[in-house]
Amino acid sequence: MPVHQGHVSRPLIVANNGSISFDAGLEATFHLPQASSFIAGKDINNLSINGQNLSPDDASLIMAGGNINFDTNVDSNGNVVFTKNNPQFFRVSGPGQLQLIAGKDVVLGSSGGIQTVGNVLNPALPVDGASVSVLAGVGGGVDLAGFIQRYQTTYPSILQGLAGLSESEQRQRLGLVLQVFFAELEASAKAAAVTPEGQRAAAYQRGKDAIAALFPGEDYQGDISLVFSAVKTLAGGGINLLVPGGKLDVGLTGKKAADELGIVVQQVGDLNIFTEGNINVNQSRVFTLGGGNILAWSSKGDIDAGKGAKSTLSAPRPNTFIDDKGNITTIFPPIISGSGIQAIGGGDVTLAALEGVVDAGEAGISGGNITIAATAVIGASNIQSSGATTGVPVTVSAPVTVAGADSAAASAAKTATQSNDKDDDNTDGKDQKDKKTTVSILSADVVGFGDCSVGDVKDAKAGCGGGV
Repeated sequence: MPVHQGHVSRPLIVANNGSISFDAGLEATFHLPQASSFIAGKDINNLSINGQNLSPDDASLIMAGGNINFDTNVDSNGNVVFTKNNPQFFRVSGPGQLQLIAGKDVVLGSSGGIQTVGNVLNPALPVDGASVSVLAGVGGGVDLAGFIQRYQTTYPSILQGLAGLSESEQRQRLGLVLQVFFAELEASAKAAAVTPEGQRAAAYQRGKDAIAALFPGEDYQGDISLVFSAVKTLAGGGINLLVPGGKLDVGLTGKKAADELGIVVQQVGDLNIFTEGNINVNQSRVFTLGGGNILAWSSKGDIDAGKGAKSTLSAPRPNTFIDDKGNITTIFPPIISGSGIQAIGGGDVTLAALEGVVDAGEAGISGGNITIAATAVIGASNIQSSGATTGVPVTVSAPVTVAGADSAAASAAKTATQSNDKDDDNTDGKDQKDKKTTVSILSADVVGFGDCSVGDVKDAKAGCGGGV
Protein backbone atom coordinates (compact mmCIF):
# COMPACT_ATOMS: atom_id res chain seq x y z
CA MET A 1 0.00 0.00 0.00
CA PRO A 2 1.31 3.53 -0.84
CA VAL A 3 2.68 5.36 2.20
CA HIS A 4 0.27 8.31 1.92
CA GLN A 5 -2.88 6.28 1.27
CA GLY A 6 -5.81 7.87 3.16
CA HIS A 7 -4.02 11.09 4.14
CA VAL A 8 -6.38 14.08 4.21
CA SER A 9 -3.73 16.79 3.80
CA ARG A 10 -2.34 17.12 0.28
CA PRO A 11 0.32 19.28 -1.43
CA LEU A 12 -0.99 22.71 -2.44
CA ILE A 13 1.10 25.38 -4.20
CA VAL A 14 -0.72 28.69 -4.73
CA ALA A 15 0.22 32.08 -6.20
CA ASN A 16 -3.04 33.97 -5.79
CA ASN A 17 -2.04 37.17 -7.54
CA GLY A 18 1.03 36.04 -9.43
CA SER A 19 2.54 33.32 -11.60
CA ILE A 20 4.27 30.00 -11.04
CA SER A 21 7.14 30.25 -13.49
CA PHE A 22 10.54 28.72 -14.24
CA ASP A 23 13.15 29.25 -16.94
CA ALA A 24 12.84 26.81 -19.82
CA GLY A 25 16.35 25.41 -19.28
CA LEU A 26 16.00 25.02 -15.51
CA GLU A 27 15.93 21.43 -14.25
CA ALA A 28 13.04 21.87 -11.83
CA THR A 29 10.54 19.02 -11.43
CA PHE A 30 8.13 18.52 -8.54
CA HIS A 31 7.98 14.86 -7.46
CA LEU A 32 4.79 14.38 -5.44
CA PRO A 33 3.57 11.22 -3.68
CA GLN A 34 -0.15 12.04 -3.79
CA ALA A 35 -2.72 14.18 -5.60
CA SER A 36 -1.65 17.84 -5.58
CA SER A 37 -2.83 21.24 -6.77
CA PHE A 38 -0.91 24.07 -8.44
CA ILE A 39 -2.98 27.25 -8.71
CA ALA A 40 -1.86 30.64 -10.08
CA GLY A 41 -3.84 33.84 -10.53
CA LYS A 42 -1.78 34.66 -13.62
CA ASP A 43 0.36 32.20 -15.64
CA ILE A 44 2.01 28.84 -15.10
CA ASN A 45 5.22 28.58 -17.16
CA ASN A 46 7.56 25.58 -17.56
CA LEU A 47 6.25 23.84 -14.46
CA SER A 48 7.26 20.17 -14.57
CA ILE A 49 5.34 17.68 -12.41
CA ASN A 50 5.87 14.00 -11.71
CA GLY A 51 2.97 13.17 -9.41
CA GLN A 52 0.61 10.37 -8.54
CA ASN A 53 -2.98 9.76 -7.49
CA LEU A 54 -3.73 7.05 -4.95
CA SER A 55 -7.46 6.43 -5.46
CA PRO A 56 -10.06 6.74 -8.25
CA ASP A 57 -11.52 9.80 -6.49
CA ASP A 58 -8.23 11.73 -6.61
CA ALA A 59 -7.72 14.66 -8.97
CA SER A 60 -4.38 16.36 -9.59
CA LEU A 61 -5.03 19.98 -10.59
CA ILE A 62 -3.02 22.57 -12.55
CA MET A 63 -5.02 25.79 -12.84
CA ALA A 64 -4.06 29.28 -14.07
CA GLY A 65 -6.04 32.46 -14.54
CA GLY A 66 -3.88 33.16 -17.60
CA ASN A 67 -1.79 30.77 -19.71
CA ILE A 68 -0.40 27.33 -19.00
CA ASN A 69 2.73 27.24 -21.09
CA PHE A 70 5.88 25.32 -21.97
CA ASP A 71 8.46 27.14 -24.08
CA THR A 72 9.45 25.86 -27.51
CA ASN A 73 13.24 25.63 -27.51
CA VAL A 74 14.97 26.55 -30.78
CA ASP A 75 18.63 26.61 -31.83
CA SER A 76 20.49 29.43 -33.61
CA ASN A 77 19.10 28.24 -36.94
CA GLY A 78 15.52 28.34 -35.75
CA ASN A 79 15.16 24.55 -35.48
CA VAL A 80 13.12 23.13 -32.62
CA VAL A 81 15.35 21.47 -30.00
CA PHE A 82 14.12 18.51 -27.95
CA THR A 83 15.95 17.72 -24.71
CA LYS A 84 15.61 13.97 -24.08
CA ASN A 85 17.64 13.84 -20.87
CA ASN A 86 15.39 16.29 -19.03
CA PRO A 87 12.02 16.55 -20.74
CA GLN A 88 9.49 18.78 -19.07
CA PHE A 89 6.03 17.32 -18.62
CA PHE A 90 2.87 16.97 -16.58
CA ARG A 91 2.93 13.27 -15.62
CA VAL A 92 0.62 11.53 -13.17
CA SER A 93 0.73 7.90 -12.06
CA GLY A 94 -2.22 6.07 -10.57
CA PRO A 95 -5.99 6.38 -11.16
CA GLY A 96 -8.40 9.32 -10.93
CA GLN A 97 -7.98 12.51 -12.95
CA LEU A 98 -5.38 14.98 -14.18
CA GLN A 99 -6.98 18.38 -14.78
CA LEU A 100 -5.52 21.43 -16.56
CA ILE A 101 -7.69 24.56 -16.48
CA ALA A 102 -6.48 27.81 -18.07
CA GLY A 103 -8.20 31.15 -18.39
CA LYS A 104 -6.33 31.67 -21.67
CA ASP A 105 -4.05 29.42 -23.77
CA VAL A 106 -2.63 25.97 -23.09
CA VAL A 107 0.64 25.66 -25.06
CA LEU A 108 2.76 22.53 -24.59
CA GLY A 109 5.72 23.81 -26.63
CA SER A 110 8.48 21.25 -27.17
CA SER A 111 7.88 19.58 -23.80
CA GLY A 112 7.11 15.94 -23.06
CA GLY A 113 3.48 17.02 -22.82
CA ILE A 114 0.71 15.56 -20.68
CA GLN A 115 0.89 11.91 -19.63
CA THR A 116 -0.86 9.50 -17.31
CA VAL A 117 0.88 6.15 -16.82
CA GLY A 118 -1.13 4.03 -14.35
CA ASN A 119 1.15 1.78 -12.27
CA VAL A 120 3.94 1.53 -14.84
CA LEU A 121 6.30 3.52 -12.60
CA ASN A 122 4.91 2.31 -9.26
CA PRO A 123 3.43 -1.22 -9.17
CA ALA A 124 1.91 -0.52 -5.73
CA LEU A 125 -0.68 1.72 -7.40
CA PRO A 126 -3.92 0.53 -9.01
CA VAL A 127 -3.55 -0.70 -12.58
CA ASP A 128 -5.99 1.75 -14.18
CA GLY A 129 -4.53 5.06 -15.31
CA ALA A 130 -5.97 8.53 -14.75
CA SER A 131 -8.09 10.38 -17.28
CA VAL A 132 -6.98 13.77 -18.62
CA SER A 133 -9.17 16.88 -18.94
CA VAL A 134 -7.80 20.10 -20.44
CA LEU A 135 -9.91 23.28 -20.50
CA ALA A 136 -8.45 26.33 -22.26
CA GLY A 137 -9.77 29.87 -22.59
CA VAL A 138 -12.33 29.50 -19.81
CA GLY A 139 -11.81 32.93 -18.27
CA GLY A 140 -15.50 33.56 -18.90
CA GLY A 141 -16.37 30.97 -16.28
CA VAL A 142 -17.30 27.29 -15.97
CA ASP A 143 -20.70 26.83 -14.32
CA LEU A 144 -20.42 23.38 -12.78
CA ALA A 145 -23.23 23.97 -10.29
CA GLY A 146 -25.65 25.23 -12.95
CA PHE A 147 -24.84 22.34 -15.28
CA ILE A 148 -25.33 19.77 -12.53
CA GLN A 149 -28.62 21.36 -11.52
CA ARG A 150 -29.91 21.24 -15.09
CA TYR A 151 -28.93 17.65 -15.94
CA GLN A 152 -29.07 15.77 -12.63
CA THR A 153 -32.59 14.47 -13.26
CA THR A 154 -31.68 13.40 -16.83
CA TYR A 155 -28.51 11.61 -15.67
CA PRO A 156 -29.28 10.63 -12.06
CA SER A 157 -26.83 7.73 -11.94
CA ILE A 158 -23.95 10.07 -12.82
CA LEU A 159 -24.80 13.44 -11.26
CA GLN A 160 -27.02 12.56 -8.32
CA GLY A 161 -25.67 14.04 -5.10
CA LEU A 162 -23.25 16.49 -6.71
CA ALA A 163 -25.52 19.53 -6.43
CA GLY A 164 -24.93 19.97 -2.70
CA LEU A 165 -21.14 19.91 -2.90
CA SER A 166 -18.84 22.92 -2.71
CA GLU A 167 -17.23 24.35 -5.85
CA SER A 168 -13.90 22.65 -5.14
CA GLU A 169 -15.65 19.33 -4.45
CA GLN A 170 -17.58 19.63 -7.71
CA ARG A 171 -14.35 20.36 -9.55
CA GLN A 172 -12.92 17.15 -8.05
CA ARG A 173 -15.71 15.38 -9.95
CA LEU A 174 -15.23 17.28 -13.20
CA GLY A 175 -14.89 13.98 -15.05
CA LEU A 176 -18.52 13.09 -14.26
CA VAL A 177 -19.75 16.47 -15.50
CA LEU A 178 -17.79 16.12 -18.73
CA GLN A 179 -19.17 12.61 -19.23
CA VAL A 180 -22.68 14.11 -19.35
CA PHE A 181 -21.56 17.12 -21.41
CA PHE A 182 -20.07 15.01 -24.18
CA ALA A 183 -23.00 12.57 -24.09
CA GLU A 184 -25.26 15.52 -24.96
CA LEU A 185 -22.97 16.68 -27.77
CA GLU A 186 -22.79 13.16 -29.20
CA ALA A 187 -26.57 12.68 -29.15
CA SER A 188 -27.02 16.07 -30.81
CA ALA A 189 -24.42 15.32 -33.52
CA LYS A 190 -25.96 11.93 -34.33
CA ALA A 191 -29.43 13.45 -34.61
CA ALA A 192 -28.13 16.18 -36.93
CA ALA A 193 -26.34 13.67 -39.15
CA VAL A 194 -29.65 12.03 -40.14
CA THR A 195 -31.46 15.34 -40.59
CA PRO A 196 -31.46 17.27 -43.91
CA GLU A 197 -28.96 20.12 -43.77
CA GLY A 198 -31.58 22.88 -43.91
CA GLN A 199 -33.42 21.40 -40.91
CA ARG A 200 -30.50 20.69 -38.59
CA ALA A 201 -30.89 23.71 -36.33
CA ALA A 202 -33.29 21.90 -34.00
CA ALA A 203 -31.03 18.83 -33.81
CA TYR A 204 -27.98 20.95 -32.99
CA GLN A 205 -29.87 22.85 -30.29
CA ARG A 206 -29.47 20.02 -27.79
CA GLY A 207 -25.69 20.33 -27.98
CA LYS A 208 -25.81 24.11 -27.92
CA ASP A 209 -27.93 24.01 -24.75
CA ALA A 210 -25.31 21.83 -23.03
CA ILE A 211 -22.55 24.23 -24.09
CA ALA A 212 -24.50 27.25 -22.81
CA ALA A 213 -25.16 25.48 -19.49
CA LEU A 214 -21.48 24.70 -18.83
CA PHE A 215 -20.03 27.87 -20.40
CA PRO A 216 -22.66 30.59 -19.84
CA GLY A 217 -20.32 33.55 -20.21
CA GLU A 218 -19.31 35.43 -23.35
CA ASP A 219 -15.61 36.14 -22.78
CA TYR A 220 -14.01 32.87 -23.85
CA GLN A 221 -10.66 33.30 -25.63
CA GLY A 222 -7.86 30.77 -25.75
CA ASP A 223 -6.45 27.85 -27.73
CA ILE A 224 -4.80 24.48 -27.12
CA SER A 225 -1.55 23.95 -29.01
CA LEU A 226 0.62 20.82 -28.91
CA VAL A 227 2.28 20.97 -32.33
CA PHE A 228 5.60 19.69 -30.91
CA SER A 229 4.19 17.71 -28.01
CA ALA A 230 1.52 15.20 -26.96
CA VAL A 231 -1.42 14.39 -24.70
CA LYS A 232 -1.48 10.68 -23.87
CA THR A 233 -2.95 8.16 -21.46
CA LEU A 234 -0.72 5.08 -21.52
CA ALA A 235 -2.47 2.71 -19.11
CA GLY A 236 -6.16 3.50 -19.41
CA GLY A 237 -8.15 6.68 -18.91
CA GLY A 238 -9.93 8.93 -21.39
CA ILE A 239 -8.97 12.35 -22.73
CA ASN A 240 -11.24 15.43 -22.77
CA LEU A 241 -10.16 18.65 -24.50
CA LEU A 242 -12.42 21.71 -24.29
CA VAL A 243 -11.81 25.06 -26.02
CA PRO A 244 -15.05 27.11 -25.84
CA GLY A 245 -13.47 30.20 -27.41
CA GLY A 246 -10.71 28.98 -29.69
CA LYS A 247 -9.10 26.18 -31.69
CA LEU A 248 -7.06 23.03 -31.28
CA ASP A 249 -3.75 22.48 -33.13
CA VAL A 250 -2.37 18.97 -32.74
CA GLY A 251 1.06 18.14 -34.15
CA LEU A 252 3.80 18.54 -36.71
CA THR A 253 6.54 16.09 -37.61
CA GLY A 254 10.07 16.97 -36.68
CA LYS A 255 12.96 15.49 -34.72
CA LYS A 256 10.53 13.89 -32.29
CA ALA A 257 9.44 10.30 -32.87
CA ALA A 258 5.82 9.74 -33.90
CA ASP A 259 4.97 8.19 -30.51
CA GLU A 260 5.95 11.46 -28.79
CA LEU A 261 3.38 13.51 -30.71
CA GLY A 262 -0.39 13.73 -31.01
CA ILE A 263 -3.38 12.85 -28.84
CA VAL A 264 -3.53 9.16 -28.00
CA VAL A 265 -5.61 6.97 -25.67
CA GLN A 266 -3.37 3.91 -25.68
CA GLN A 267 -5.61 1.53 -23.73
CA VAL A 268 -9.24 1.68 -22.53
CA GLY A 269 -10.87 5.12 -22.73
CA ASP A 270 -12.71 7.58 -24.98
CA LEU A 271 -11.34 10.72 -26.61
CA ASN A 272 -13.58 13.81 -26.65
CA ILE A 273 -12.92 17.22 -28.20
CA PHE A 274 -15.04 20.38 -28.09
CA THR A 275 -13.94 23.64 -29.73
CA GLU A 276 -15.47 26.80 -31.05
CA GLY A 277 -12.91 27.08 -33.87
CA ASN A 278 -10.93 24.69 -36.04
CA ILE A 279 -9.65 21.26 -35.07
CA ASN A 280 -6.39 20.79 -36.99
CA VAL A 281 -4.68 17.42 -36.76
CA ASN A 282 -1.89 18.67 -39.05
CA GLN A 283 0.74 15.93 -39.60
CA SER A 284 -0.02 14.10 -36.36
CA ARG A 285 -2.72 11.79 -34.98
CA VAL A 286 -5.85 11.67 -32.86
CA PHE A 287 -6.12 7.98 -31.88
CA THR A 288 -7.81 5.58 -29.53
CA LEU A 289 -6.13 2.16 -29.52
CA GLY A 290 -8.18 0.12 -27.06
CA GLY A 291 -11.61 0.31 -28.68
CA GLY A 292 -12.52 3.73 -27.29
CA ASN A 293 -14.80 6.15 -29.13
CA ILE A 294 -13.80 9.51 -30.62
CA LEU A 295 -16.09 12.55 -30.53
CA ALA A 296 -15.08 15.90 -32.03
CA TRP A 297 -17.41 18.93 -32.10
CA SER A 298 -16.57 22.32 -33.62
CA SER A 299 -19.25 25.00 -33.20
CA LYS A 300 -17.93 27.40 -35.85
CA GLY A 301 -14.83 25.86 -37.47
CA ASP A 302 -13.66 22.94 -39.57
CA ILE A 303 -12.39 19.50 -38.60
CA ASP A 304 -9.30 18.63 -40.63
CA ALA A 305 -7.79 15.13 -40.25
CA GLY A 306 -4.51 16.46 -41.61
CA LYS A 307 -1.70 15.59 -43.99
CA GLY A 308 0.14 12.96 -41.99
CA ALA A 309 1.53 9.92 -43.78
CA LYS A 310 -0.34 6.63 -43.54
CA SER A 311 3.03 4.86 -43.41
CA THR A 312 4.16 6.67 -40.23
CA LEU A 313 5.17 4.12 -37.59
CA SER A 314 5.02 4.63 -33.85
CA ALA A 315 7.02 2.24 -31.65
CA PRO A 316 6.78 3.46 -28.04
CA ARG A 317 9.62 2.61 -25.67
CA PRO A 318 9.14 -0.58 -23.61
CA ASN A 319 8.31 -0.05 -19.93
CA THR A 320 10.27 -2.10 -17.36
CA PHE A 321 9.40 -2.31 -13.65
CA ILE A 322 9.71 -4.62 -10.64
CA ASP A 323 6.44 -6.10 -9.35
CA ASP A 324 5.51 -6.74 -5.70
CA LYS A 325 7.19 -10.16 -5.80
CA GLY A 326 10.48 -8.85 -7.10
CA ASN A 327 9.98 -10.00 -10.66
CA ILE A 328 11.29 -7.78 -13.44
CA THR A 329 8.52 -7.19 -15.94
CA THR A 330 8.79 -5.49 -19.31
CA ILE A 331 5.73 -4.29 -21.20
CA PHE A 332 6.04 -3.62 -24.92
CA PRO A 333 3.37 -1.13 -26.05
CA PRO A 334 1.77 -1.90 -29.42
CA ILE A 335 3.39 -0.61 -32.59
CA ILE A 336 0.88 1.51 -34.50
CA SER A 337 0.92 3.13 -37.90
CA GLY A 338 -0.80 5.97 -39.63
CA SER A 339 -1.97 9.50 -38.88
CA GLY A 340 -5.25 11.39 -38.91
CA ILE A 341 -8.31 10.47 -36.83
CA GLN A 342 -8.56 6.77 -36.00
CA ALA A 343 -10.53 4.70 -33.49
CA ILE A 344 -8.54 1.48 -33.63
CA GLY A 345 -10.09 -1.64 -32.11
CA GLY A 346 -13.67 -1.01 -33.20
CA GLY A 347 -14.40 2.33 -31.53
CA ASP A 348 -16.90 4.72 -33.11
CA VAL A 349 -16.05 8.13 -34.59
CA THR A 350 -18.55 11.01 -34.39
CA LEU A 351 -17.61 14.37 -35.95
CA ALA A 352 -19.72 17.53 -35.96
CA ALA A 353 -18.74 20.79 -37.71
CA LEU A 354 -21.88 22.91 -37.36
CA GLU A 355 -20.78 25.73 -39.65
CA GLY A 356 -17.73 24.15 -41.28
CA VAL A 357 -16.54 21.12 -43.20
CA VAL A 358 -14.97 17.80 -42.26
CA ASP A 359 -11.87 17.11 -44.35
CA ALA A 360 -10.45 13.58 -44.28
CA GLY A 361 -7.25 15.00 -45.80
CA GLU A 362 -4.38 12.75 -46.79
CA ALA A 363 -4.23 11.11 -43.35
CA GLY A 364 -7.83 9.89 -43.34
CA ILE A 365 -10.53 8.99 -40.85
CA SER A 366 -11.26 5.44 -39.70
CA GLY A 367 -13.20 3.55 -37.06
CA GLY A 368 -16.14 1.28 -36.40
CA ASN A 369 -19.35 3.23 -36.94
CA ILE A 370 -18.63 6.68 -38.39
CA THR A 371 -21.09 9.57 -38.07
CA ILE A 372 -20.48 13.01 -39.60
CA ALA A 373 -22.63 16.13 -39.40
CA ALA A 374 -21.15 19.05 -41.36
CA THR A 375 -21.91 21.49 -44.16
CA ALA A 376 -19.69 19.35 -46.41
CA VAL A 377 -17.39 16.32 -46.29
CA ILE A 378 -14.14 16.45 -48.28
CA GLY A 379 -12.18 13.35 -49.22
CA ALA A 380 -14.93 10.83 -48.46
CA SER A 381 -12.91 8.17 -50.30
CA ASN A 382 -10.34 8.45 -47.48
CA ILE A 383 -12.85 7.53 -44.78
CA GLN A 384 -12.75 3.85 -43.72
CA SER A 385 -15.44 2.21 -41.60
CA SER A 386 -15.76 -1.35 -40.33
CA GLY A 387 -19.39 -0.68 -39.41
CA ALA A 388 -22.11 1.71 -40.51
CA THR A 389 -21.56 5.23 -41.88
CA THR A 390 -23.93 8.16 -41.47
CA GLY A 391 -23.48 11.51 -43.17
CA VAL A 392 -20.56 10.26 -45.28
CA PRO A 393 -21.07 10.78 -49.03
CA VAL A 394 -21.03 7.60 -51.09
CA THR A 395 -17.91 7.53 -53.26
CA VAL A 396 -18.27 6.29 -56.81
CA SER A 397 -15.80 3.57 -57.76
CA ALA A 398 -13.92 3.84 -61.02
CA PRO A 399 -15.52 1.66 -63.72
CA VAL A 400 -13.89 -1.69 -64.45
CA THR A 401 -12.17 -1.65 -67.83
CA VAL A 402 -12.71 -4.72 -70.00
CA ALA A 403 -9.55 -6.14 -71.55
CA GLY A 404 -9.04 -4.66 -75.01
CA ALA A 405 -11.46 -1.81 -74.38
CA ASP A 406 -8.72 0.83 -74.58
CA SER A 407 -7.63 -0.19 -78.09
CA ALA A 408 -11.26 -0.54 -79.21
CA ALA A 409 -12.06 2.94 -77.93
CA ALA A 410 -9.02 4.40 -79.67
CA SER A 411 -10.02 2.71 -82.94
CA ALA A 412 -13.58 3.98 -82.64
CA ALA A 413 -12.36 7.50 -81.93
CA LYS A 414 -10.08 7.41 -84.97
CA THR A 415 -12.92 6.18 -87.21
CA ALA A 416 -15.25 8.86 -85.86
CA THR A 417 -12.66 11.56 -86.52
CA GLN A 418 -12.10 10.42 -90.08
CA SER A 419 -15.85 10.30 -90.65
CA ASN A 420 -16.32 13.82 -89.28
CA ASP A 421 -13.49 15.13 -91.46
CA LYS A 422 -15.17 13.59 -94.52
CA ASP A 423 -18.54 15.05 -93.60
CA ASP A 424 -16.99 18.48 -93.12
CA ASP A 425 -15.58 18.35 -96.64
CA ASN A 426 -18.98 17.49 -98.16
CA THR A 427 -21.30 19.67 -96.10
CA ASP A 428 -22.27 23.27 -96.80
CA GLY A 429 -22.91 25.90 -94.12
CA LYS A 430 -26.68 25.24 -94.02
CA ASP A 431 -26.22 21.58 -93.07
CA GLN A 432 -23.37 22.39 -90.69
CA LYS A 433 -25.63 24.24 -88.25
CA ASP A 434 -27.86 21.15 -87.92
CA LYS A 435 -24.99 19.03 -86.57
CA LYS A 436 -25.16 17.93 -82.93
CA THR A 437 -22.18 18.48 -80.67
CA THR A 438 -21.21 15.62 -78.31
CA VAL A 439 -20.43 16.86 -74.76
CA SER A 440 -18.16 14.91 -72.42
CA ILE A 441 -18.60 15.24 -68.64
CA LEU A 442 -15.55 15.22 -66.39
CA SER A 443 -16.05 14.64 -62.64
CA ALA A 444 -13.42 15.93 -60.21
CA ASP A 445 -13.01 15.50 -56.47
CA VAL A 446 -11.06 18.13 -54.49
CA VAL A 447 -8.87 16.22 -52.04
CA GLY A 448 -6.57 18.99 -50.85
CA PHE A 449 -5.34 22.56 -51.23
CA GLY A 450 -1.56 22.13 -51.17
CA ASP A 451 -0.09 23.75 -48.05
CA CYS A 452 -3.36 25.57 -47.31
CA SER A 453 -5.97 24.26 -44.90
CA VAL A 454 -9.68 24.40 -45.64
CA GLY A 455 -9.95 27.30 -43.21
CA ASP A 456 -7.19 29.20 -45.08
CA VAL A 457 -9.09 28.85 -48.36
CA LYS A 458 -12.38 29.91 -46.77
CA ASP A 459 -10.70 32.96 -45.19
CA ALA A 460 -9.01 33.87 -48.53
CA LYS A 461 -5.58 33.85 -46.88
CA ALA A 462 -2.72 35.16 -48.99
CA GLY A 463 -1.45 32.40 -51.26
CA CYS A 464 -4.63 30.41 -50.71
CA GLY A 465 -6.99 32.40 -52.84
CA GLY A 466 -6.49 35.74 -51.12
CA GLY A 467 -4.36 38.75 -51.94
CA VAL A 468 -0.59 38.75 -52.24
